[in-house]
Amino acid sequence: MKPHPTPHSALHVAHRNGICKIASATRRKSYLFRIAFLFMLTLSVFNVRASHLVGGEISYTKVANVLNQYVIKLTLYRDCGGINLGNTAAITLTNTGSPVQSVTLPLVGVATDISLVCPGQASNCQPNGNAAIAGVQRFIYQATVTLSGNAANPTNIVYAVCCRPNGVTTLSNPGAQEMCITARIPAFNSGLNNNSPVFVNPPIGAFCQGQPAALALNAFDPDGDVLQYFLVPGRTAVLTNCTYTGGLSGSNPVHAVSPATININTGVISFIPTVLNERALIAVRVDEFRNGVKIGEVFRDMEITIKNCAGNTPPVVAPIGNAVVQVGQTYCVPVTVTDAQAQNLSVTATGGIVPP
Repeated sequence: MKPHPTPHSALHVAHRNGICKIASATRRKSYLFRIAFLFMLTLSVFNVRASHLVGGEISYTKVANVLNQYVIKLTLYRDCGGINLGNTAAITLTNTGSPVQSVTLPLVGVATDISLVCPGQASNCQPNGNAAIAGVQRFIYQATVTLSGNAANPTNIVYAVCCRPNGVTTLSNPGAQEMCITARIPAFNSGLNNNSPVFVNPPIGAFCQGQPAALALNAFDPDGDVLQYFLVPGRTAVLTNCTYTGGLSGSNPVHAVSPATININTGVISFIPTVLNERALIAVRVDEFRNGVKIGEVFRDMEITIKNCAGNTPPVVAPIGNAVVQVGQTYCVPVTVTDAQAQNLSVTATGGIVPP
């Protein structure tokens, strides 16, 4: 059964002139019942209509000293050329042998513009932005939730909504394919007190046709659990994968010189893209291990685009070695970046232990 997510578009109910002009009180009740039924049927359809999502993920944090309580966070990324998102989002909690639990998450604050733009530019997310620069906004929905399922079984958090942007070129009829993302909480009587991994890099990227590309997911686990990364198919429902085009798939999501690869330990996706203006869906599952045992997983959907860089070569970052640092110790490392065209560069660092 597919979960029913929150509507993110306005509901318009129309009726023919005179439909409510019923002479008999009995007939009036009958027609009003039919109208109410049609309204509820229309509402159920609109519950799965919210197009132009370019990505998303779910994370959670264990509430201290409460056995079955978690702060659940849903992060969605919207194509600013599409339908706006609402002030709430609905998730579904499933637990084997227990009734489905539906939860409504409120929007936290306002949407944040995370568009990839150069200094002085503004995307179409901004009121006076450049309509030709496709922008992306981040929406965060969050609430403290008390799990009601069987304490001995894991709980799956599910969010599904229609639909993906029509501009995605690696899917068949993308505007009709839903986006489904999930996360798994271990059985809450297991004593694990687990917090999920979180992603610190946004799920968007622009890469140059014909040049080596590296997309870093940069997930961080607050408990220090071991993480492993896998390329997987995007999904339209928990058990239903997206339909790809051109021989592509979840494990081969972008046209490239050779199929994209993902480092199982670092999550870096490497490829050399070949198709100009391709807009590709990439989906990743991150498995979480403690003492060698898998205890949870999170999924992330994201999009990338392939650009013509007109002879430009990407900057080169000098290798940075690994280091073991004691807790509380200050650690400084020089970062050297060079550019063959001597262009102005902006360098930022992200990570779970990197201060803002």
